[in-house]
Amino acid sequence: GFQPRQRLMEAAPDLRGESNVLFLVAAYDPYDDPARAQEKIDDRIFINETRARCIRLLKDALGPRFTGGFGHSRFAAEQYPDLVVPARSTSQVNYRDTLKAFPICVATTGLHGSTGWKLAEYVAFAKAIVSERLVYEVPGTFAPGRNYIEFTSPEECLNGAVRLIEDGALRQQLMQSNAAYYRDYLRPDALVRNALQTALEQ
Repeated sequence: GFQPRQRLMEAAPDLRGESNVLFLVAAYDPYDDPARAQEKIDDRIFINETRARCIRLLKDALGPRFTGGFGHSRFAAEQYPDLVVPARSTSQVNYRDTLKAFPICVATTGLHGSTGWKLAEYVAFAKAIVSERLVYEVPGTFAPGRNYIEFTSPEECLNGAVRLIEDGALRQQLMQSNAAYYRDYLRPDALVRNALQTALEQ
């Protein structure tokens, strides 16, 4: 199988790439656990519907400049048949190659308000990011306006994507800021260094 290595999971900013938008994401089955509390069922439904609305708005407004949808699963195929992408699009190798080709990427909040791992992938590949408002604190200098365009609704998601398509200077600034953040905070050696520094300061 595919064995990721650091050199394969990072990239310098591609400042000359076409300003296209990527959003590949999962749909969560709210009912796959009979013991799940209603609050958690509602959370999954809300996440799915927010993601679906973002995908539909981006598809309708951007046309061929947008690639995205739900990864293939039985639940996604039943609930969002028009939004499911081919399974090959989300395989490990193909996803990495696809990600490298898109300068603008969308991130949404995960289960329990978590910051999705896609956000870290986008930073490692120095993307211009449109992200749902973060619930949890992120170390260092990572902030809206500096590393990503923040949104709180699908409509704001679309507006942020269009802004990054139209504003090349802002798009490049976000990409360069994310490359610097990855180097200083997210790269494995930086994570170890910062953890040791924090421990020594205690």
